[in-house]
Amino acid sequence: MSCWPSAIAGCGISPWRGPLRPVGAITIKDQRPFWQHLRSLRTAQGRVPARIRQLLQRSLPAGVTDVRFVHRQAGLGSLGRLRLVALAHWHGAMVARESKPLAPSAWLWARGARTRATRYGEIIDRALRVPDPCLTLHGEWLIRRLAPDCSRIELSSLPRSRDEDRLLWMMGWETANVHLGTTAQRRAVLGDLGRRKSAWLVKAAQRMCDSVGREFRRWRKFVRDE
Repeated sequence: MSCWPSAIAGCGISPWRGPLRPVGAITIKDQRPFWQHLRSLRTAQGRVPARIRQLLQRSLPAGVTDVRFVHRQAGLGSLGRLRLVALAHWHGAMVARESKPLAPSAWLWARGARTRATRYGEIIDRALRVPDPCLTLHGEWLIRRLAPDCSRIELSSLPRSRDEDRLLWMMGWETANVHLGTTAQRRAVLGDLGRRKSAWLVKAAQRMCDSVGREFRRWRKFVRDE
């Protein structure tokens, strides 16, 4: 399980201030493993599509040298999708920009919707936070900065002395902020929340966890029987 510092910042509480600062500061203490991992990725084989190469190079700061394009896989969402990173040197340090294709929401698939258009750009434009200057959309392609201070925080890497409940609460706060971007639905969302009991989300998460566990066990049994 992981969380995003950028998401925490979007809650209106900077991750570098208050109770969450120690979590983020400890996580990015040593930057070497992050850059060593990126440098170890295999160079992109074949020709990098001209449009992607151009988008990545334009996103890098002026004056970079030794630009190299590599393939990156991050979780199951990368499987079967072209995900490229431009690595470069800049004033004695490393910089990286990533390109990834946007995928439609699984919610659309589950509802059998005819359109599979992504609404990522709309959500970003309406977000109630300071915009990320290094995140841009170009059609179905997302270009973003990769760095130790803007990557996911793995809960397994956190120190023993931590407040996971506080961290998860802040992540939930940021997720809820997405709904504030749809002005016409605010009253309906607040009305729905007002009718629910205080522990509804915890119970729903537990039911979801149990359901996923059952499905995984059935799948594993199916694979063994095959």
